[in-house]
Amino acid sequence: MREVKLNQINKELKRLKKEIEHNKKKIEEIDRQEEEIDKEKEGFDKEKERDKIKSKKFLSNMSLFIPAFLVRLLEDAFESKCLNSFYNRYKDRKVNMILYSFFMRIAFIIDIVYLITCMIIVLPVYKINKFIKDVNSD
Repeated sequence: MREVKLNQINKELKRLKKEIEHNKKKIEEIDRQEEEIDKEKEGFDKEKERDKIKSKKFLSNMSLFIPAFLVRLLEDAFESKCLNSFYNRYKDRKVNMILYSFFMRIAFIIDIVYLITCMIIVLPVYKINKFIKDVNSD
């Protein structure tokens, strides 16, 4: 009777040891997974920070680029459409030079307006970006 109880206790001990080993392996696996998740989070945070910096640079560059692009596009469209059509229409006439000079003056005025627009738009954006950089560096 006593041996039977001892055998049962031994079997129970072996089962518990196996269960403990199995639980240890599970805990190690969970720890490993947590470490991987932490590494991924760190990488994600760094990537997110890089994306924020890139988006700030992109927005500051776009604030300079958009007015210049739009005015240049308008200028090109104006010059190519008007000048080419008038040049082709009045090719052999003296009116050609008068109209050409007239449209070149208009293109020059558009250039001046472009420069003034850039000064009005770009300088405050530059000052705001500089202020933001100063605040972030402090």
